[in-house]
Amino acid sequence: MTSLETYKKLREKILPLIGDELLEDELFFLSMISSSKDPKMVLGLARDMKEAGNSLFKKGELDKALEKYGYAGMIIARFNFEEESDRLEFLKLGIGILMNLLFVLVRKGSSPSFIGL
Repeated sequence: MTSLETYKKLREKILPLIGDELLEDELFFLSMISSSKDPKMVLGLARDMKEAGNSLFKKGELDKALEKYGYAGMIIARFNFEEESDRLEFLKLGIGILMNLLFVLVRKGSSPSFIGL
């Protein structure tokens, strides 16, 4: 079982990575996500963004992949998952997004500061 503490810890790690420098339309989009009552839709949207990032990564479009992974992280980090099964899916998806972000940064030659997760 996934503990609430583990969920909160990963969520706290993701939020600083996505930053606060968002455009007005991005803030509006994220406020809609935050107020959604459908966790499956939120997880599905984040999963779609992650998959779009995967496709871009495979094509070598690293900056675009990084953007998609960032959006995927923003989506799941702004939603409060209450059900245990949704938190478990959040953790799986969140770890996958963070790993993909790491792969992009390493491929770009950057030194990520969040390796201590």
